[in-house]
Amino acid sequence: MKSNLFIIDGPSGSGKDYLIDEVVKKQPNLIKAINYTDRKPRPDENKNVYHFVSHDEFDRLIKSGEIFEWETTREDGVRYGSSKKEVIENLNKGKNVIKVTGVIRWDYFKSQFQENAVFIFIKPSDMKALKERLRDKYPGISENEIKIRFQNAFDKKKLAKYDFVVENPEGHPEQAINKIIDIISEQTEVK
Repeated sequence: MKSNLFIIDGPSGSGKDYLIDEVVKKQPNLIKAINYTDRKPRPDENKNVYHFVSHDEFDRLIKSGEIFEWETTREDGVRYGSSKKEVIENLNKGKNVIKVTGVIRWDYFKSQFQENAVFIFIKPSDMKALKERLRDKYPGISENEIKIRFQNAFDKKKLAKYDFVVENPEGHPEQAINKIIDIISEQTEVK
């Protein structure tokens, strides 16, 4: 059995974190790698979503090698990065790892992990509901910002890079959870 890095991506509000948490509960050999960020937590977020650190601590973690890749994703300079311990060390121990990443970091993971990386895009089925979740998550978000996020998230050239596209039906996340579990089982079979 080979170990894999399962990369989950999708637009903000598509349910990525919820799906991952539910999949991990059902897969004993699957480790959730939690990203570091130097932004402040939102009121509804907990430690299972990100390792929240200060800007200075993020810099220290980069210098020490604990954060082995990162990106600045927003105009305000907020950074997100991967934990070496949670990704590389667990893969080296033969564990399967699942993590959220963005389209910007896709090329890095593809080049570094090659045949061990499996890319899954989470596609919401209800765009109206997704817009409402974005408005709830980011009060004051403009229609133009929503439009830009949608264009970036659903660009056909970007979507073609993913190994799998999983639809997360509004009100029925168990369908997406089961599909992700099937993908993980299929990809970790002895070859």
